[in-house]
Amino acid sequence: MFPLLFQIESNKRCWIRERYNSTTQAFSDFWEWNKPPSSAPELAGWRDLTAMLDNVSLSNSRDRWEWIGGDSVDFSVKAVKEFLKSEEDYSSHFVFKWSKWVPKKCNILLWRAEMGMIATVDALVKRNFYNGSDLCSLCEDDAESAKHIFYSCSVALSLWYLISRWCRINPIYAFSIRDLSIHEYSGLEKNAKEVLQGIIMMGC
Repeated sequence: MFPLLFQIESNKRCWIRERYNSTTQAFSDFWEWNKPPSSAPELAGWRDLTAMLDNVSLSNSRDRWEWIGGDSVDFSVKAVKEFLKSEEDYSSHFVFKWSKWVPKKCNILLWRAEMGMIATVDALVKRNFYNGSDLCSLCEDDAESAKHIFYSCSVALSLWYLISRWCRINPIYAFSIRDLSIHEYSGLEKNAKEVLQGIIMMGC
């Protein structure tokens, strides 16, 4: 998930226990980097990583398998059948929901943006396809990336403000592409939710 942080790690085959301070119950003091994170993408990765690890606590007990698909931690064929019937999803994978109200190219853009696979300046620089200015062409305030274009850029913030006023919904605040799926939590009826999703995708 964090290839840039992996690149500056000195020991590529380290164990989790070697990076965890059992006294403070934190990971913060045990990193062995060749150099501290300094570039904007490295610092962004570091922030995302620490945010993920903030709620993690480890113990000295041995690891063990647990069945999380039912009320009991014991695994059985019956539990699997009940789990499949329930249609619950315990995976951490994000499934991008396409909209039938917008052209396919809008769906494809957002789908690729969520995976970090659109040709923004930072992506082109990583692939050695670009050596010009990395500033956003819309606001010229920060480096151009998918994250910046869709929810950090001043132009994008103005757009989300105007859309939220026009649609009479709460102000749109997004910190990732996934957060733009606000139609799910808007309190609107089914058709209205689909229309709102289409408007946001067209805005992107």
